[in-house]
Amino acid sequence: MHWKNYIALLILQIAYETVMAARNRRFHVEMYNMSCNHTEVVKRMDCHLAKLATDRYAVTVKFMYKDDLANDGVAHTQILVRMKRGPPVLKFLDFKVNVCDALSVSSFPIPLAKDLFDEARRTSNLPYNCPLKGNFLYYINNYTVTSETIPAYAPLMNFSLIFKIYKNNELVIATETQGGTIPKI
Repeated sequence: MHWKNYIALLILQIAYETVMAARNRRFHVEMYNMSCNHTEVVKRMDCHLAKLATDRYAVTVKFMYKDDLANDGVAHTQILVRMKRGPPVLKFLDFKVNVCDALSVSSFPIPLAKDLFDEARRTSNLPYNCPLKGNFLYYINNYTVTSETIPAYAPLMNFSLIFKIYKNNELVIATETQGGTIPKI
């Protein structure tokens, strides 16, 4: 067999093992709680976390701004990780994006952010461009969280997903969802 064929077979083997590792995750996800806070700029906000089954959760968030949120909105997303062993807290993901840019973009360059946003888009009535209208109820309904949401290579850990919206550099919405990966038994 020619050496190029060996390389091709090696690449196929690596790809196969990567797919199999993703299917055979060694953990379940467990969600512990979710909190949401808002300022007077937001007329209404509710958030709810529900366990549907082992390794399956649904998140629902509803919010209504008093006035339109146009180009002055910034979304800040952080994922903080606390390993079972290792440093106390690690910032796994930390990025800010203009709300209008996030609504109009078709794909994020960060794979995990893309997956999170695609599921939010699938389960919501968020518009594809600005402004976010005042006195209109937006929702993310039954956003599904399973171990498939978390990369297969993730270690056993606890995590916090923190999502904040700023308007004119002032915090108007803050949510925090806490969970962890636990070994499959």
